[in-house]
Amino acid sequence: ALMKPKPVQPPRLASSASELGVKRPAEKRREAKQKKKQQKANAKKQLKEKRQQQSADVSMRDHSVLDNSRHSNRESADEDDDDDEVALNPDFKFDLPAAKPHQPLSQPPEPKLRAHGEKTNVDALIQRRLLRQKPADADADLEAAADDPASGSAAPQAEAPIDPDLVDADEVKPKAKKGRKQAAGPATPGFADEIDRPDLPAGSSFLALNLSRPLLRALAELSWSRPTPIQAACVPIALAGRDICACARTGSGKTAAFLLPVIERLLYKPAGPPVTRVLVLSPTRELAVQIHSVAEQLLRYCGRRVSLSLSAGGLDLRGQEAALRQGPDIVVATPGRLIDHAHNAPSFHLRNIEILVLDEADKLIDEFFIEQIKEIVRLCSPTRQVLLFSATMTDDVRELSAMALRNPVKLFLSDKADVTLRLQQEFVRIREQRESDREAIVAALVQRSFNERCIVFCPTRRLCHRMHVLLGLLGVSCAELHSSLSQAQRLEALERFHKAEVGVLLATDLVSRGLDIQGVRTVINYSLPDTLKVYTHRVGRTARAGKQGLAISLAGEAERPLLKQIVRKAPIPVKLRTVPKSTVAAYRERIAALEPDVSAVMQEERLESAQRAAEQSLNRVQKRLEAAGSSGSRSQQQQQLQRNWFRARGGCNSATAGAASGVLGAGKLGKARGKKAKGSA
Repeated sequence: ALMKPKPVQPPRLASSASELGVKRPAEKRREAKQKKKQQKANAKKQLKEKRQQQSADVSMRDHSVLDNSRHSNRESADEDDDDDEVALNPDFKFDLPAAKPHQPLSQPPEPKLRAHGEKTNVDALIQRRLLRQKPADADADLEAAADDPASGSAAPQAEAPIDPDLVDADEVKPKAKKGRKQAAGPATPGFADEIDRPDLPAGSSFLALNLSRPLLRALAELSWSRPTPIQAACVPIALAGRDICACARTGSGKTAAFLLPVIERLLYKPAGPPVTRVLVLSPTRELAVQIHSVAEQLLRYCGRRVSLSLSAGGLDLRGQEAALRQGPDIVVATPGRLIDHAHNAPSFHLRNIEILVLDEADKLIDEFFIEQIKEIVRLCSPTRQVLLFSATMTDDVRELSAMALRNPVKLFLSDKADVTLRLQQEFVRIREQRESDREAIVAALVQRSFNERCIVFCPTRRLCHRMHVLLGLLGVSCAELHSSLSQAQRLEALERFHKAEVGVLLATDLVSRGLDIQGVRTVINYSLPDTLKVYTHRVGRTARAGKQGLAISLAGEAERPLLKQIVRKAPIPVKLRTVPKSTVAAYRERIAALEPDVSAVMQEERLESAQRAAEQSLNRVQKRLEAAGSSGSRSQQQQQLQRNWFRARGGCNSATAGAASGVLGAGKLGKARGKKAKGSA
């Protein structure tokens, strides 16, 4: 039994991967993670030790340098003590060059580069030229005032070469109408004649229109006590939700006629997410800014219940897109910029538009915006309400009304191209051989009689700029306004004229439509326009809201047909103004003497414009290089900045022409440039 062998046990097989020595994937990942973490800790430790060693070496080096300097200083001090007994030579001098006079260490600041779109200040060039004409012993205070424009000193004025006491006064006499004689007596006034009369029927006030208290409070603050006929007629119909096609003469209050019902309806809008409900279209930037300003005044006491936004050319594009993303209740825009936002701005569309307002519809059609208007009408809601306002009713306006309006209420308070009853019209006859005297006659009228609250309409931008320089050299405080200026400069010129900082505003037909400039007393036409409608809009800048006004036009032999129409349609007799020949001759000589100064000012302006263009080109290149280095390749950046542009149906690229309302502010000019761009492409 003792020798019996024990049974041999068979080897036990491994039951798990760990017993076989095989690691699981999770274990492998855990070990790799711990190993990587340990490597990072070791690298940080080595870096810390290396920095500590470097700091120790630096401190030891500094201590050694400090000890050496102390030792050298001690030795030099001992040597100085030994040399104290040496006698000094009093005649010793250093060989130095002649000393220069003392100059301050402060250097003049570098010239500041102009921002994009900023133009030369013509008034500064004119004042600089006037200072050069002064004698050498001129008053020092005058030069100080020119150097410091912020000071309260008066700007230098040109010496008046013509004494007003030595010239004859202008002769004004009535011009009789030629034709069939009519019986004398007061004309029977119609409803259109009552537009410009301040005496409306008793009891008519804004209280009768059932407006809300915030609007009535704003109207009382604006001193608007009674509505004009166009306002009294439009507000109840617009509040009822009907489409309106209204025609009333300029200055009759059409802006408030559509803003009052729009704001009244928005005060009772349903609760919900913010969306754009009202769209107001204007043909020009300046008119859009004016409508926006009037709307802000009417919304003063409405709180945050109604929001407002402006979308016009010449202003910040990104800022407008950010404002449109907030869903403002009212958007005042020009056609070109609005279509740009509708096609390119994210989260902005016109599907929720409930009220569409077309202001100055005849101007919209005249400026070749008909394709843009059709596109905007297509993008709006099909159940929209359309309010169309125009100063004249033409066939094109009727066609637009038939296309955009549905069963409209037509209000023709003044469908004729006539002027107000309180406007006195005069004209100065220009002989055929005296066409060159226009500048002298305008200068005589402005400097002698009409140098305050006066608008002078010029046919071209170049002539407008020349008259600005010429009148400035004659000592007249004036400003210019035309499509060649940037949007900031246009608004600045209007603001200066509003605040009476300048007395004369030189402008093209850009100002002739829709702008309500308070307190304009006189309108002077350098030459008569092509049509009676344009003339009516020009002289409509004065004699507004029941006030008196004066319009003086220079008429040549080629303009006699239009002058006959003006005389025939005038509600009161037109007068003939005669400027004495001696006065015209004196101003002609003075203008001839100022020609070198005018040429010099324009030459300086061209040089500064060329310098500014080079600076702007350099700034653009620098910005592109910086953007390319930060965001990637240039092709990717161009793809990000690429925008879609609206094209007309006929294959004509109307994007440039359409953007004229938002970029150029003049449709005809925009169309010409659009054709040029298309040909070059």
